[in-house]
Amino acid sequence: MRLLAILIAAFLLSQPQAGSIEGTVVQIGTMQPVARAVVQAIGGRSQSYTIETGGDGRFRFAGLPRGQYEIKVSRTGYMDAVFGQRGPSGRGRTISIETGQTVKDVLIAMVPYGAISGRIIDDRGEPVANINVEALRYVYEDGNLSLRTVKSSLTDDRGEYRLFWLPPGEYYLKAAASAGAVVLRVGAGTPSTHELVAGLPTLLIAKAGEAYTPAYYPAAQDPRSATRVEVRPGADLGGLDFTLTRVATRKVRGVVIDGATGQPPRTASVMLVPRSGSAGPPPLRGAANGAFEFQNVHPGSYFAVATVNVGGNGSPVSAGRASVEVTNSDVEGVVVTLSPGIVISGTIEGLPGGPPAYLYPSITLKNEVEHPRTIGVLHGAFRNTREFNIEDVIEGDYWLHITFLPDGRYVKSARFGAIDLLNETLHVDSRTSGRLEIVLGADVGQLAGAVVDRSNKLAAGAVIALLPTGPNQQRQDLYKNAFADESGRFEIRDIAPGDYVVFAWEAVDESVWRDPEFLRRNEGAGRRIHIGPSGRETVELTAF
Repeated sequence: MRLLAILIAAFLLSQPQAGSIEGTVVQIGTMQPVARAVVQAIGGRSQSYTIETGGDGRFRFAGLPRGQYEIKVSRTGYMDAVFGQRGPSGRGRTISIETGQTVKDVLIAMVPYGAISGRIIDDRGEPVANINVEALRYVYEDGNLSLRTVKSSLTDDRGEYRLFWLPPGEYYLKAAASAGAVVLRVGAGTPSTHELVAGLPTLLIAKAGEAYTPAYYPAAQDPRSATRVEVRPGADLGGLDFTLTRVATRKVRGVVIDGATGQPPRTASVMLVPRSGSAGPPPLRGAANGAFEFQNVHPGSYFAVATVNVGGNGSPVSAGRASVEVTNSDVEGVVVTLSPGIVISGTIEGLPGGPPAYLYPSITLKNEVEHPRTIGVLHGAFRNTREFNIEDVIEGDYWLHITFLPDGRYVKSARFGAIDLLNETLHVDSRTSGRLEIVLGADVGQLAGAVVDRSNKLAAGAVIALLPTGPNQQRQDLYKNAFADESGRFEIRDIAPGDYVVFAWEAVDESVWRDPEFLRRNEGAGRRIHIGPSGRETVELTAF
């Protein structure tokens, strides 16, 4: 029996001993413990272990096999966190567990969401219910910055709203009548009772032919004139109030004419698109026998855009547009003349020899009427390894976007005749002729270096951004970024020769440093650097 016990003990000692991970979850800034947070240890081969923190914020995983583990934490009211990340948008790090090892003092800081609240009143001082209030922020998509809704909420019967669980950052606030509202207009000839739709919000407007005009905080008609609201971790910002103004709405009437025949088409689709690029789909109308009418239009500047698929889906597009100014009366007699979309042909030089089709760059024209239904975004299709066509290009002013370049290349030039399309727009109408010529450069530079934090410790996971200065500042294709590795080192490749400013942050959202306004405000805080043709530069940075 004694011999059996000795043999069992010897066998157990010969087996790999399990490891453990111990740590604490705290709130960033205050370092207060976060109780009842759900902590996961995720290893290889689909291994996952889950535990909940106690009142002191502590957790302990025992019995972990040898391997690499990612530690994730979630808790209501907080952004999800990962061990090793610097800020909510930073990258995490894994923890290595050797046989029988105990890793202690793992600290994970969680970022609490913020909130914004306020009240909506009308120009008579009355609270307005069922107004949709949105918190919007810029995001980088498809080569450009666009405003996107992060959170939205309807005002209650007191006109009050509250937007909660907002990630830290800068926001624009927009207030507008909700898209699903049943609008009750009171005026001459209006019945005294109304049939309401159960479940839909209702909005009472005092007079027929009036509506609340959308507003950006505090009292702007578009985001360019609005004030950004900064939400810090855990902030609860109150008193962000709006006053919505009632305006007289107008009608816009017009006709669609086929430019080739001088007659209206049998059917057409017509959209009224704000020039301001306001979020949300534009109203769509069918134009039977060419005639169209839009009702309840707010004062402002618009494009009336008409399209016809000549032969059905996938057939060449005939399209046109007309400028519309809505002021203090109905707009009559708008004429939208259709013409076939033209084909812009082009060449691209400097691609690496004979790449497969999936390595071709993306070549896109985007006009100021940037909504999917308005064919304002047009993509080039390659005919062979150097020639491409962009079809169905209707009248307008277009920016050229070239993305998804092969490694070791940058856009050296892009011209349409005498027009430099890297810094100017291309105006297209029925008389446009010429060829788009794109040249890629191969004399790319590199930037390498190291990043430390404000305590002079290596800043693993820090975000490094390289931004062009001078006349190239608006070229989003020249903006580049990298993340510092475990040793705080980074490298940025395929840089076009030129002048730049480089920044480093412990954590930052991409939309922040891609915003041109950021560079205007902070250019002096970055490190200026020149990248020569095929040059390689090094730099040491301190992360914000």
